[in-house]
Amino acid sequence: MIKQLFKIILFVSVLINKNQLFAQGNTCAQATPFCTGVGTPFVYPNVHNGSVAQTGPNYGCLGSRPDPSWFYLKTSAAGVMTFSLSQTVNANGTGGGLDVDYIAWGPFASQTGNCGSLGTNTVGCSFSAASTETISINSPGAGLFYIIMITNYTGVTAPPGTAGYIAITQTSGPSTDCSITCPLDNFTLVGAVNSSGVNIPNGSTVNCAVPFVIQPPKLPLNNPNHDILTPCIKVSYEPFTANLNTNGTVRAYEGGIQSWATNCPTCTATIGGTVATVGNNYFIYYTQVDPAKQHDFSFCNGAGAIGTSTVTLRNCWSNAVIAGPTVWTGSAANCFTLTAPANTSVGAGTFVIAPATGSVGIVDYNWGLLYVDPSYLPSGQTYTVTYTFQGPSGCTPVHGTYTFSVPAVPVVSAIASQTVCSGATVNASNFTTTPAGGAYTWINSNTSIGVAANGTVNIASYTAPSVAVPTIGNFTITPTQSGCIGTPKNFTITINPTPTVAIASVSSPTVCSGNSTIITPIGASTYTLLNTGATGTSFTVSPAANTTYSIVGTSSLSCSSTN
Repeated sequence: MIKQLFKIILFVSVLINKNQLFAQGNTCAQATPFCTGVGTPFVYPNVHNGSVAQTGPNYGCLGSRPDPSWFYLKTSAAGVMTFSLSQTVNANGTGGGLDVDYIAWGPFASQTGNCGSLGTNTVGCSFSAASTETISINSPGAGLFYIIMITNYTGVTAPPGTAGYIAITQTSGPSTDCSITCPLDNFTLVGAVNSSGVNIPNGSTVNCAVPFVIQPPKLPLNNPNHDILTPCIKVSYEPFTANLNTNGTVRAYEGGIQSWATNCPTCTATIGGTVATVGNNYFIYYTQVDPAKQHDFSFCNGAGAIGTSTVTLRNCWSNAVIAGPTVWTGSAANCFTLTAPANTSVGAGTFVIAPATGSVGIVDYNWGLLYVDPSYLPSGQTYTVTYTFQGPSGCTPVHGTYTFSVPAVPVVSAIASQTVCSGATVNASNFTTTPAGGAYTWINSNTSIGVAANGTVNIASYTAPSVAVPTIGNFTITPTQSGCIGTPKNFTITINPTPTVAIASVSSPTVCSGNSTIITPIGASTYTLLNTGATGTSFTVSPAANTTYSIVGTSSLSCSSTN
């Protein structure tokens, strides 16, 4: 199996899962949902950029508002919920305490629209110099919302603030309602992209001649790659406190076989690098894994290495913890292994095409990235592609859909073939399509009939040219609409020559009144003496005076001329 390795540095990540948080909103409108239970810590990197909380809310006891982070929670039952709030240098609670403060408002009946109502409804506030605070919220019932703002006071004492971690641990009371951290279900994809880079909105009637790609859903809870249906394990370093110079290796094994290794005396490019600055989270996405096999990740460093980071294996999509966290320190030579057991859920999503097309027309060519060639799909059919993903723990699966329609194949009206004689009028050939508005192209096998070799418009009436022999133009007309090509239809225009009628002989060109003479024509198959209406191959006439006789000759092709 081919392995793919992706690296990302995130200053602010938006990956959330139950009992974990790796980002926070910097304003009330950006408040991030969180949930926790008794004894389960909720840890996130603090804000330390010198920012100040927005104006407007009543901040109660807070004498200053440096480096704020905003959250909201939802209650699951009535009762007093008690939380321990602490801030330390390291994610595991070590490295010394940092002054942390908070204020909480509520309750609110809805999840949104509350930022303009942060007034006297304060339910808790502390502005002490301690690194540990206690938040107590007495909720009157389930389904209510509370907003909490937490500040990093080192933004005042040591601007722009000291990097660290803030932990919220519930110590008693009903658990919070974790449904607010679940991604929204039944969302609609915004579109696909064709070869020209043009978006094709959901619900479009597509062009049969333009293949396109359906992108899997882009959810907040996934790896950053387009092939997000790929089974994927994320190696998460949370965060770098300095460039991690391991003087060692990182190795990954699938089913006991080494899949990739990073050998790095300093690892400044592969693991850390100049972009891995203090406070950043750093992720390696290990994609296209086989979920049925065990995956072992070995982390080693040699003596003299520097830097410390917390390493965790996670599901790329749901962000659920698979193994860890473990502190990787460079203070001494050491190795450790994190293991994802066989059959671990690693976020492989599924998709369904309705109606099913088999392997024709819609092809999965890259783990859920679907290539669509409408020319291979039945006309007049609407298709819906539904992606399904396992939600984070405690959440139901989420779905994304993309719908498109293949246009009906156009049908061109039947055109009657025509046979005319030279000099006669050829009737116009007017083309129509069903559905209306389609285009068409036609080709003509023989321009000697007086029509161009090809065209895309109706054929106007015209006078048939003179020909010496029967001349046939074979036409094929093909309708198109929205790139869909209809069944061609055929017709012909045949030009037959007109005969040249002459008088072969007159037995007595001059006769006396009452006498007769015989006129014999040539050049046609049948003849008619217009003076009398008689037909035949020769005519006996007895003029009483000087008379002009006219004979019409008709060929075997029914074309006539007069002499």
